[in-house]
Amino acid sequence: MRDFLVHLQPNRVGAPSVPSAKVLLSTFAAKNAKIVRFAFASGRDRGPYVNFFLTCRASDVAAVWRAVKRQVFANPQLGRKLCRSCITTCEGTRSWDNYLLLQHFDEDVQLDRVPGV
Repeated sequence: MRDFLVHLQPNRVGAPSVPSAKVLLSTFAAKNAKIVRFAFASGRDRGPYVNFFLTCRASDVAAVWRAVKRQVFANPQLGRKLCRSCITTCEGTRSWDNYLLLQHFDEDVQLDRVPGV
């Protein structure tokens, strides 16, 4: 199994409301057969955050990331706001020891690529 982490910082300028983000991501997870587990947790670390965890089989990482980009980050109502306020990572082949940085609110940050995407 592999986890995707969508880390939302709601205090960033233009961030979506937390309830709206929860609805979008939980609906996405419920409708995607490749997502085997979905959870979220919130906290504070130099400001509030909400972490959304999407778990899939290792063989489904590329398909899930394509779907996240298409259905979450390209969502007409919330996609741009999420892009400006989220960091998205995915476990690598050695768990979090070689994670992939897939999306970052700072467009100058170099991103990793999921093989096959």
